[in-house]
Amino acid sequence: MSRSERDLEQLLSEQLAYYRARAPEYIETAFPELGTETFDAARRELAEVVDRFAPRGDVLELACGPGTWTPQLLRHADTLTSVDGSPEMVRLAAAAVPPGSVRFVEADLFRWRPDRRYDVVFFGFWLSHVPLERFEAFWSLVAECLKPGGRVLFVDDAFRTPDELVEGERSSLIQRRLTDGRTYRAVKVPHTPKELEGRLTEMGWRIRVAASASGPFFWGAGTRAQYVRVPGYDPAMITKLDFVAIPSRDAKRARTFYVETLGLRPDEHAQAECWAGQTCLGIWEPERLGMPFAPQKNGHLALHVDDVDQARAELEAKGIEFAGETLDTGVCKMAFFTDPDGNDLMLHGRYAPYE
Repeated sequence: MSRSERDLEQLLSEQLAYYRARAPEYIETAFPELGTETFDAARRELAEVVDRFAPRGDVLELACGPGTWTPQLLRHADTLTSVDGSPEMVRLAAAAVPPGSVRFVEADLFRWRPDRRYDVVFFGFWLSHVPLERFEAFWSLVAECLKPGGRVLFVDDAFRTPDELVEGERSSLIQRRLTDGRTYRAVKVPHTPKELEGRLTEMGWRIRVAASASGPFFWGAGTRAQYVRVPGYDPAMITKLDFVAIPSRDAKRARTFYVETLGLRPDEHAQAECWAGQTCLGIWEPERLGMPFAPQKNGHLALHVDDVDQARAELEAKGIEFAGETLDTGVCKMAFFTDPDGNDLMLHGRYAPYE
């Protein structure tokens, strides 16, 4: 496939290693190409955006980094929780605020889950480092973190230097270099305000995304779309999808198919589970529980790939047979196949921009 789950995991691990190694020089090496005057003007503008938003109540900061925004958030918040995957960054952020004033959590944001809900979720210069394959999963995490009526604020940039574009302008994979010469791969998605706002609207968010007046920065603020209340239904009762059940007659064979053939990430603890992005697939054998086995039909799991044609060719080379030609709807492509138990699956990739 164009980028398998295993390749994506390796890329994200390398990205985290980069920010851990960069922590001591992060502030001094931020946006040197922009010049001090432009960067300072943008920093003042974005700081004003945060103050106007006024992140009050219980506030969650995702990817706090070296504490660029942590002191400013603390001035508004009743309580502040800041999360980052780099212990080096967490130590820098903790040094930027009074001891004990912020609850710091060291955790991988692609695996972390909240233990409470918040009035505001903020993330600075993080969304562009979330690969498009994990975009919807990340926003599901944001939704999971919010109280009903909670608000979101983010600031970011689309800045990429020509020498970082080792796979060309169309790729979100870049290569960055530390001052000592070491290089690391990372994700940098060049979002535009219009495209990003449209994508979030499609996903049920009401977030205005605006470009900064200075530099290649943008910011977004808003909340989840409001839904019509149905009598007897509590919209806070169901908060997420825990797993998708995959019926099988041979769980070991099924796991080999999903992990080794499709390249999904195996679960670290459960042999019968694997992951497509942030969605867990739980393999089970109904007949072991005295229930009849029946494959799932006409409920295709839509497995996202960047290039459906290329992914199909790679899977066909591994012996997978597809049902008919690839379907092109005019906005996306779908290629249909089944797992060894006959459960319906599809490769899916959208190529048309969100408008």
